[in-house]
Amino acid sequence: MLPSLIGADLIEEQDYIYIQKNGPGHEISFVTFENVKVVGFNTGVYLIALKPQSGYSYINANSFDKLVIDDCVNCIRLISAETVPNECSGNTFKSLQIQTSTATNILITNGQYNEFDGMVWDLSNIPHNRSIVQLTNTLNILFMLLALEWL
Repeated sequence: MLPSLIGADLIEEQDYIYIQKNGPGHEISFVTFENVKVVGFNTGVYLIALKPQSGYSYINANSFDKLVIDDCVNCIRLISAETVPNECSGNTFKSLQIQTSTATNILITNGQYNEFDGMVWDLSNIPHNRSIVQLTNTLNILFMLLALEWL
């Protein structure tokens, strides 16, 4: 059974897995998140590395495995520069299961060499007048099987 946190009763701007680094020596690397279910949050996974006054600030080489994201406005957001001094790079997201709603943004990412592998369900829920995946660097790798509802 997956550990889960239901966000429907929380404030709208709530994020579930939120990691922020902003300062010299602020690094998070080689952490594994596994078997997590996130439902009804503003952002399911939010990694942000802000530019420090000096030194490096990064969130790199972390693993997110068997992650279920359901009915979140932003499923995954990685906000940083593309490289040092502040970056979110080399993170892997494997065996993703994403259930969309009408307000879903699947992925917004900066950084480099992040990998995303999984399934996105019910794309027909999302109005197709906007981007649902934003990769700001072509070195990010996207392996997503998009499940469409066949009429």
